[in-house]
Amino acid sequence: MSVGIEISRRLAAINSASSVARKVLVMTVMVWLQQYLVRHLSLEEYALFPVLMAFLLFFPLATNIFTAGLRRYITDAYAKGDEETVSEIVSTMTPILAAVAGVLLAAGLTCAYHIDSLLEIAPGLEGDARFMFTLLIVGAAFRVLVSHLGLGFHLRQRFLLRNVIGLGAEILRTVLLFALLFGVSLQVKWVVVSMVLANVLELLVVTKISFDLAPALRYRLRPVRFAVAGPLLTFGGWSLLTQISLLIRESADMIILNKLSTETQVTAFAQGSLVDTHVRHTYFEATSSVQPAVTAMNATGQDERLRFTYHKLCRYSLWALMLPTVPVVVFRHELVDFYLQEKAGLLASAATVMALLMARVVVIFPNATLGMIATAKAELKPVALRACAISVSNLLLTLYLVGVRDMGAVGSALSTVIVTAIGAPALFWTLGLRLTGSRFGPWFRRSVWPGLLPGLVALPVWALLQRAWPATGWLTLGVAFAAGALVYAAALVGLAMRPDERADLWEVLGRLRSRTA
Repeated sequence: MSVGIEISRRLAAINSASSVARKVLVMTVMVWLQQYLVRHLSLEEYALFPVLMAFLLFFPLATNIFTAGLRRYITDAYAKGDEETVSEIVSTMTPILAAVAGVLLAAGLTCAYHIDSLLEIAPGLEGDARFMFTLLIVGAAFRVLVSHLGLGFHLRQRFLLRNVIGLGAEILRTVLLFALLFGVSLQVKWVVVSMVLANVLELLVVTKISFDLAPALRYRLRPVRFAVAGPLLTFGGWSLLTQISLLIRESADMIILNKLSTETQVTAFAQGSLVDTHVRHTYFEATSSVQPAVTAMNATGQDERLRFTYHKLCRYSLWALMLPTVPVVVFRHELVDFYLQEKAGLLASAATVMALLMARVVVIFPNATLGMIATAKAELKPVALRACAISVSNLLLTLYLVGVRDMGAVGSALSTVIVTAIGAPALFWTLGLRLTGSRFGPWFRRSVWPGLLPGLVALPVWALLQRAWPATGWLTLGVAFAAGALVYAAALVGLAMRPDERADLWEVLGRLRSRTA
């Protein structure tokens, strides 16, 4: 079996498309499920799930120091054809990860027993909270145990196959969930039961196939080599600090609202952040398939190609994310009204939360590939320090706006927007330019301006439609979205694309027409 990372634009496009398709299908079910649960359960019971999920994020975090470097260093060695180093890393880290998973499980079960003391749990729901968190922590510990064994898909860039398996797991989860919700009882705990069972089965299947794709990932009994583990743990330490910072932004909102506000505000933030969360996760899942190629470029000294890829991915990221962002911001009230129906009035602030969080696209995603570049170059220290500064500022401002100013879900979202709008350009844009050897002027002209241009052209069209032709349901809202999207596509092709990109587009469309003729 040949060893090495294939660097192919076609392969990256196929893998990214399969990731997006999987995520869209999953998101469709989850979006329906969320609105169904919030409409049919009490707010106290519904709020239990997002709060527990936010609290859970702190537990695997401590294990990040042991797992974060695995993907980077295994990929780097594989790209150089060094299977012996791959085997050494796996054999050294497997017993370490087994011990870490055991500690994680013990700590999590202890917290599950005392969950009503750690979080604000509505009376009568303590038992469900313990049951749900126990299952969640068991699933998290198992994921840590096998975290490095499924990298065969990553090394061989078989993301299409990986997404097919993931889609099968999502179908299984959906079937189990519907069977439990409609066949047993309408309770939020069944969301956790179906999720954990499907995830564990998926990991077992992935691990088995990964061994076939990359036999070097199989564990072999050999002495632990701390010389191998050292760089991984150093990388993992900075990754841990980065993840702590990200976790503050991802989960602190729910916990602060749980402690300092009401269940209504928790639910409003959960619903308002739903689109932003799914859009960002879809993006990162789609672009994760490019990471092996980016790491291989760095490992083989292709600096100019890496810089070109950085500029191109920044531009493509904005094109992909401005398309959903602009209409969601414009039609935020209609989306919340149609989605939540009879509870839309109670959770009206969800529309403002949605618009605020989605608006961050214009400052985050011009530089969204920074994480991939920093990982490939093993330059996580500057990323971690900057992320920490932004997250601490965000946390303090959130505590002030929610705890002192009593602004609830809107205050929580507003603090994130303010800190991101200031911190991202000042700290992260400059770092991305330094790591790739780019200059601001050429980068802005090649990436940021053409990335924003289609959205700026389509914005007044969507705004005019929102005022002149008020949507009365999902059908008319969809027509308004589509009308603006046509203008967006025209601006993208006619104004934003480079000549070579338009030529590639016509070539792809020509092939599609010939195949369907």
